Amino acid sequence: PMVTGNPGRPLNVVITGSTRGMGYALAEEHLKRGDNVYLNGRTRESVEAAVNALSSKYPKQVVWGLSGDISDPDFVRMLGFSAKQWLGSIDVWINNAAVSYPQKRKFLETRPTEFARVLNTNLLGILYGSQTASLIMRKQNQRGHIFNLEGTGTEGGPTPNFVAYGASKAP
Repeated sequence: PMVTGNPGRPLNVVITGSTRGMGYALAEEHLKRGDNVYLNGRTRESVEAAVNALSSKYPKQVVWGLSGDISDPDFVRMLGFSAKQWLGSIDVWINNAAVSYPQKRKFLETRPTEFARVLNTNLLGILYGSQTASLIMRKQNQRGHIFNLEGTGTEGGPTPNFVAYGASKAP
């Protein structure tokens, strides 16, 4: 997700789930355009590695991040206010973070705790992120954009034996 056109200034972008995969690629694309990014991943090590790699490659932009679980509404609120403090404002918020099961299981063999983990991150995490971004953006002088990513796997195909993941990411 990119804001098209030329906004006339670098954008300040928050991306959840941005220490690898699509989120990392989105962060790098925004940095290539001259934007500043605030990263998020589950572990301190993954956030530090991504921040170090991207800030070395794009030293003129602000690259920062915070580790934590977006299924925790208190953490997401802290993520938003920390990003605003570091960036000055938030122009774009991308809800990208998602999880799936640790291994494929048939529906009847999937544990309730696995369903809960997937749905809490993939559905509630998006709601918490969107709410936090909206609260912050409403208080700013300029409007912002919120993007909620959905998908059915990195290859774009079905996700057999990942029922909760497929349901949480359905368009």
